[in-house]
Parts: sequence; structure tokens; C-alpha cells
Amino acid sequence: NEVKSEAFRSCLAHEDREYVDEFITYHEKNQGISRFKKLKYFYEKIKKERGFDDKLKQNLAIFNDILKKNLYVTNFVEGVVDVLKFAKQNNIKCIVNSGGYEEELKDLFKFKKINHYFDEILGSPNSKIENLLLLKEKKRILYPCVFFGDAQSDYIAAKKFDLEFIYVKKYSNWSGYKDELNVSNQ
Repeated sequence: NEVKSEAFRSCLAHEDREYVDEFITYHEKNQGISRFKKLKYFYEKIKKERGFDDKLKQNLAIFNDILKKNLYVTNFVEGVVDVLKFAKQNNIKCIVNSGGYEEELKDLFKFKKINHYFDEILGSPNSKIENLLLLKEKKRILYPCVFFGDAQSDYIAAKKFDLEFIYVKKYSNWSGYKDELNVSNQ
């Protein structure tokens, strides 16, 4: 998530810092939403600008380049590869449901040599809820099912489909998780 925040800061470096700071706060509170929708929000709601299509396309291209370079060199969440190996060895289905661009995710997972652990890799332009609906229609969600996530949008999607939810806190920017997940301060 920090990689995404830095990519947004870089692609918006030419903008007023106050606007960018406000946007980064919005971005970090709304993890799991597509970058297109977030940048559109920046121009429509924060800057209150019209006719920004060219800027939006340009900033998306810059964001995509920065993110791609950075994601290809990031490390895995500790222990995740062991969990994926265990799941594969025990015929447990694993599906990715992300706010990132689906084709980018597939390319990244192939590059990182983990694509074979997943039965499906889903992302935007569909939302996480739309992807779960497609999976349900195709009878790909098998209960019991666990949804691992680091964003409020993950929790909301899991809850909507009655999936168990495991919050991956270590790399999350979700500040309101304690209230929503009923986590004590202990």
C-alpha cells in the first residue's frame, strides 16, 4: 500500500501539495478502489476541476509505470508463499480479488512465479463485490471460505458474501479497522 501512496504522490507532484495530501488521506482510507476512480475523485471532488480527461490519462500512465516498477521489486508478505504452497498441496482453491488492474496482476504474478497457485486472478475494472458476484454465479466460491484483506473494501466485500475475514494489518493503511472489526486496544 505504501508503494501505491508513493506512486500517487509522484504522479501528482506537479499539483498543489495541500490537494495531494488531502488525496493521499482519501486514498489510504479507501484502499482497494481502482486508481482510475481515485484519480477521478482527485479532479472532481478535491480540485473541483472540469475537463480533466487528458490530465487523468497522463497521470494514470505515470502512476502505472511507477507502480509496475516498484511492485516488481517488492517482497512477499512474510509467510504467504508457504500458505499458498500448503493450499496447493491440499487442493484448497485460492483466488485473488484485487482493486488493481486484472491484466497487470496476472503479469506480475507470472513474473513473481506465483500465478500457478491461484485458480483465478481477478481485479479491476470490476469492483471486489462485482468479482465475488461473478465467482458466486460460476459457483467458484465454496463455503467455508476465507477472505484475506488489508482494506475496508475487502472487509465489506467479505461481509456481503458471508465470508470469513482475516485482516492483514502489517501493510495496511486502514485507520478505522478497530471500530469496524470490533478490535480492542489490548
